[in-house]
Amino acid sequence: MSIRHFKCGTFNHLHYMIYLQSLVLENLAYPFSKPNILDIKLGTILYDESATPEKRQRMENTARVTTSLETGIRLTGFQVSSSSIYI
Repeated sequence: MSIRHFKCGTFNHLHYMIYLQSLVLENLAYPFSKPNILDIKLGTILYDESATPEKRQRMENTARVTTSLETGIRLTGFQVSSSSIYI
């Protein structure tokens, strides 16, 4: 994962620069033919400081009704390749 800066064009012959930050995601499962994937949310606070009051309330409620508030860990999804299960 990396953050890159991009420079954008000109306006009426006056040069200006606008730097936009973007997050470049990488598909880490790509090289695997049958990956097992687990999505884990860590932490007891599920919102950032710029969240609206409505979103804060919604995320606080989500934390209360799931394992996030009490344990700080929530398993939100997984994908298991059936051919990779060994008993």
